[in-house]
Amino acid sequence: MAVYALKGKKPHTSQAGFTLIEMITVVAIIGIMLGLATPAFNNWRTNAILNSAAYEIFGSFLTARSEAVKRNTAVYLNFTDEGWRLYENEDSPISSGSMPTGVSITDADFETTEPELTGFDALGLPAESRSGSLKVSNSSRTYQITLSPAGHVKMELSL
Repeated sequence: MAVYALKGKKPHTSQAGFTLIEMITVVAIIGIMLGLATPAFNNWRTNAILNSAAYEIFGSFLTARSEAVKRNTAVYLNFTDEGWRLYENEDSPISSGSMPTGVSITDADFETTEPELTGFDALGLPAESRSGSLKVSNSSRTYQITLSPAGHVKMELSL
């Protein structure tokens, strides 16, 4: 029987969902969180690109040394602002790489008349005593890659 109809009240029904105020609040909180996270993400991305480029160059040193020993001849690395090239002689390149946007090779100095040129001899030592270092950097960080006179390659972050 419809007792509630006599008193002018409707039966209680449960409603599921969110109110407009709740939705606006959640969207505002998400917007604030994204606004705070975006600069940190961009900085992380820039440094990840630099890290990748530095490890690629570090790997090219290791490849040059192993190729020199394997081929029983000198293998050279030539560095420019745009990238690097690994070769046995001018006519036979082994590999090459380019620098991503925002990353550059600076301060290449391998104690020769051509400071951007180094390599390894058939024993895995720096060819023609071309030990030295170079820097791979972006706007906020720098990696230094060093080739010792004994042929050891080391990479370290210098802030």
